[in-house]
Amino acid sequence: TISASVGNLSLLTDLWLGNNLLTGRLSSDIGRVSLLGPIPSDLGNLQKLRYADLSNNVFKGVIPTSFFSLPDLKILYLNNNNLIGSIPPEISNAPALRDLYLNGNLLSGVIPEVLPGALLTL
Repeated sequence: TISASVGNLSLLTDLWLGNNLLTGRLSSDIGRVSLLGPIPSDLGNLQKLRYADLSNNVFKGVIPTSFFSLPDLKILYLNNNNLIGSIPPEISNAPALRDLYLNGNLLSGVIPEVLPGALLTL
């Protein structure tokens, strides 16, 4: 279980929840969600976030567009979950994103255009 106080970490820069056996609820100011359910869009409120690893879980649903408005987010691991839908076009608005890992999901559709050199790994 993840402490409810994680949502109070306004200066949080790194969030690594990949490759774990957590079965509780992610419950805090950033949302209340089962690690087996959707990724909370409220993670987009963590404005200092630079790295997020949510890989190798059983997250379901679409990719929250709120990730792509985080000003300092450089690396986002969402691989090996059960995410569906398309890659949001908002990816082109991600100011600092350089590495995005989406393999091992159930995504479909067209990969949105990004500025040349803006995204190094997809």
